[in-house]
Amino acid sequence: MEENNKKKQKIYFAQTVILLTGVIGGLLCGHIENQSPERLLGNTIMILLLLAVSGLQFRYDAINHKLNYNNSEHVIRYLVFVEAGMLFAYVCCLLPTEGWPFLFLFVAISLFSNETTGIVTASSLLLIPVLVGGAGINAFALYFICGVFAVILFRNVEESNLGVLVLLSGLVMLVCLTSNVILTLDTVFRPELFIIPIVNIVINVLLIMIVLKYFFANIIYLYRKHYLELNNPENSVMTELKTKDKNTYMRSIHTAYFCDRIGKCLQLDTDALKCAAYYHCMGEELAKKMVDKMMPPLPDRILSEYREFKKQGIRSREAAVLLYSDSVVSTYLLMSKNEGNNAVDIKTLIEAVDKKIRESSILDNCEITTKELSVMKKIFREEKLYYDFLRG
Repeated sequence: MEENNKKKQKIYFAQTVILLTGVIGGLLCGHIENQSPERLLGNTIMILLLLAVSGLQFRYDAINHKLNYNNSEHVIRYLVFVEAGMLFAYVCCLLPTEGWPFLFLFVAISLFSNETTGIVTASSLLLIPVLVGGAGINAFALYFICGVFAVILFRNVEESNLGVLVLLSGLVMLVCLTSNVILTLDTVFRPELFIIPIVNIVINVLLIMIVLKYFFANIIYLYRKHYLELNNPENSVMTELKTKDKNTYMRSIHTAYFCDRIGKCLQLDTDALKCAAYYHCMGEELAKKMVDKMMPPLPDRILSEYREFKKQGIRSREAAVLLYSDSVVSTYLLMSKNEGNNAVDIKTLIEAVDKKIRESSILDNCEITTKELSVMKKIFREEKLYYDFLRG
């Protein structure tokens, strides 16, 4: 609760600064463009509304942990890029349309939030030079199309060929600039007309590469070494657990398997979810040893939420997946032990576990949807062969 309050305070402060910057920038650019007082007031109000909409979208996703990677724990990165993007937007009011660097902003803001927030925020910033500079709907359509295309390309950036993503983004931007700007100019076609668009693309590509380098260093690879050690079922802590209590060890292994399968289907952070599953039921003595293993923030938060679910309920989707996976595994192990050679009815077991969890009100404030719960139950039912392995 205290952590959430601190995060809210950071967001409120930063968004107040962003709104003030938006107003001041709009007034300055309006005076430079010699706009009438009425037009100036109208643009300022529209800019405030645009920034407020994107701010609401971001605040909701940040507080409810719907941002990608560990962005919910580091909201300042997004806010810094928005502030920088706003400065870019006001500079663009003074630049020719074909020289706006918005492709970079769409990609950067999406990487440090999520796809929806990135598109909403970057589109809001894009509308600033369109409104203040009077560029028109064609300019908005141009950068909106290539920006959304780039955001879609970079959705799974850690699993993709970066060179191909950057090249495709640049090519789409060149096509959009050619069709929407160069071909519509009322002048004789000359090769020199491509100078500004090509310089713009080069600048965007360089900025994207710089952002990607920072992104991989501070997000993708930041905890990779920790996860390689923590998610190894043969590490020192897991080996000690296996020696002291093999049943608990196997329960953790099987829970981690289901968490991994479900996490991939629901597009959750599978490394963090598996990590939480491996260590969710170990005793205090072994848990103390995890301090030396440097548990990353997300699995640590999942574990804290899981251990307190009887008092506070479950809020995050990750903790809900862990709760269901552990409940199914532990119930199946208990029933198979009691039933002996008789087969356990998996479908009945899953429905019973689901009913018990729902009736307990644990999920009353949870972010997980009914559709996602259905997907989870379907995965449990489909793993018929794995239950034979689990039983053995």
